[in-house]
Amino acid sequence: MCTIKKNSLLLFKRQKLKPKTKSKQQVSALGSDCNLFSCLYIATQHRSGDLDEFFMYENQPYPASLSEFGKLIFGKKSDLLTCVKPASTKQPDPPPLYDCKIFDGPAVVHALPSTTVSTFDSYAENFFIPFILNHLQSSKRVDIVWDTYKAHSIKDSTGREVRVREEK
Repeated sequence: MCTIKKNSLLLFKRQKLKPKTKSKQQVSALGSDCNLFSCLYIATQHRSGDLDEFFMYENQPYPASLSEFGKLIFGKKSDLLTCVKPASTKQPDPPPLYDCKIFDGPAVVHALPSTTVSTFDSYAENFFIPFILNHLQSSKRVDIVWDTYKAHSIKDSTGREVRVREEK
C-alpha cells in the first residue's frame, strides 16, 4: 500500500497573487503616465487648455517624493545630511556690538540658576538683572519677550481660573 504525501498547494480560492517586482511596477507606472499625458496633451490642444496649469497638479494618487507605489518611504533624519553642505571650519567672529538682543523671558528664567534664592526679589537682584546688565555691555538695547494672555482667549480663561483658586 502506498501513502500519499501531503502537499502544500493552495486551492484556487486561496491562491496568493504574486507580487510584482519593483521594475515591473515602475514600467507599468511609466506606461500609464505616458498614456495619461498623451491623452491630456491632445485634449488641451483641442480645448485651448493651458499646459502650465495642467502640470501644476499631481497626476498620481500618492506623491512620488513620499511614497513608492502607495507604500510610505521610511527614512532617518540623518539621511538628509548628505544634502547639506559641510560648514566651513572657520566660524566668523561675532560682532563686538549688537544693535539689539532679544530674549525669551520664561526661557531666561528657567536657564538661570535659582537654587540659592528663596524670593523673587532676591532672584531678580542676584541673577536676572545681572544677566541683563551683562548683555547690555555688548548691545545698545535688550528686549525681553514675555507671554501675554489676551482677553477672551483659552489661555486667559485658564489664567483666570488659577487666580480665582488662589484668592479663595
